[in-house]
Amino acid sequence: MKRKGFIWVMVLLTVVASVGFGCSGENESGGDVDIFEIPEDYVYLASENVYIQDAVGTVYIPLISGKPINEENFKVIVNGKTLVGDENSEDREYILGGYWSTEAGTRYELPLFLYQTYRGKDWKADAEIQLAYKQAYNGKTREDLASLGGLMSQIEESQAEFYDDYISLQEQGRLPALYSYLLQLWLPDKVEEWSGSISEITLIVDDREYVFPVGELNNKNLLNPYTDLERLLERESGNAGWNLVYPSEKGDFRGSMGKDDCAVSAIENVTITDLRLFEDDREISDIQVVIINPLIGGEWIGGYYDEEGNELALDIVSDFIWDGKTPIELSKGQLAYFSFIFHEPRLAGKFYGFTEYYFTVEYQDENGENSNRTPFWFPLLIDPVSCNPFECYLQHELGVDVMSYYTDFYDVLEESGGVVGIMDMPEE
Repeated sequence: MKRKGFIWVMVLLTVVASVGFGCSGENESGGDVDIFEIPEDYVYLASENVYIQDAVGTVYIPLISGKPINEENFKVIVNGKTLVGDENSEDREYILGGYWSTEAGTRYELPLFLYQTYRGKDWKADAEIQLAYKQAYNGKTREDLASLGGLMSQIEESQAEFYDDYISLQEQGRLPALYSYLLQLWLPDKVEEWSGSISEITLIVDDREYVFPVGELNNKNLLNPYTDLERLLERESGNAGWNLVYPSEKGDFRGSMGKDDCAVSAIENVTITDLRLFEDDREISDIQVVIINPLIGGEWIGGYYDEEGNELALDIVSDFIWDGKTPIELSKGQLAYFSFIFHEPRLAGKFYGFTEYYFTVEYQDENGENSNRTPFWFPLLIDPVSCNPFECYLQHELGVDVMSYYTDFYDVLEESGGVVGIMDMPEE
């Protein structure tokens, strides 16, 4: 689910303009409105934000362009090799697809809130006005609202900032547009089939060559040395599944959906001795451990359900944040699931990015012997907050602080109940 603030603010701004400010199309500066232009041959592959230490399988890299890409005139070259993209070939090595729930080549126009950001809107000041209104409004009745007219006028003026200019550009057909894709590279499972490191990816689009650097993409051929030992923990969730995360100002990402993605059950009594990343210098923190008793006759599928498909309440034995050293005891039949924060500072503030890591549960039998580990694979893809590629474009190409909309405005107001709109009036 996308953050509600984007859609909500867009609706409110439309209401503001139509109710209080009109849609004359006259720009605020009294002259022509200046706006950046995107060349038709613009192509950007966000491979510089790809960080993978043990690349095997599929790598997902967002791609945006100034015009639709014709796949017949599109090539991908990695380490001097032109990859196979024919969908009818068994040796296919890449897909140029859509960004998750969208079709390949979905067209996006510059939205209003990003146009305001581009023009230098002070989102922190806007939030302060809203917070002042909320504080003054608290406990007021309809009869008292007249005293809030000044603050409401400030909110109206702030929300409609640069709106006339935006409408003028829209009516003139001058709003910039971008097209969104997701490039999926299928890397061989055998390390000897490709070089151990990929430093750049070359795209050929309409006979023009584009070269993009790669953050980190290599194959260390990491192997779990404990796969042949007796297994006393059963992985209940399969692979951890996709982690679509919002951009993070600090590069801190909640790494799992807990019981849905990272659960184990004890085949025998075991002691969990460590929870960490496998062969990875990065860090995780705030590891939440939830231990539950199995429900009689129930089957675990990310939760227990009755015959009608209704989720049943869990019999929780304990729920705590692990201190990083105390052994965790699991009795035969019990389940444990884990949630944690994954830290990747190289992706701090990035609106596009991809990485992966292995969360590992290390354990011993009740006699302190037969050490083993259960790994969970986590591919993590940063999901643009508004699903609009202009968040990335403004940041990467123009150096605009797009994160300020979220860190200084939306997230601040979410803590106090959400964004206030001019039509957000009490019924009593």
